[in-house]
Amino acid sequence: MLRSYFHRFFAWKTHLLGTYFLHQCQSVFHQLLPYILVNIAIDIIDLNQPKPGREKSPILLN
Repeated sequence: MLRSYFHRFFAWKTHLLGTYFLHQCQSVFHQLLPYILVNIAIDIIDLNQPKPGREKSPILLN
């Protein structure tokens, strides 16, 4: 019985810690999301610009 009590206690503590950690990660991710999306958009725009000496960029070739 004592073992099950310890098991329950540690499972609860681990769950609490995991939830807190997940919440922190989610918060950081939501703060960084606009920057990530802007960087992806800039990369896509940059890839679609024709390079000098090329008629089309490789991403648009069939």
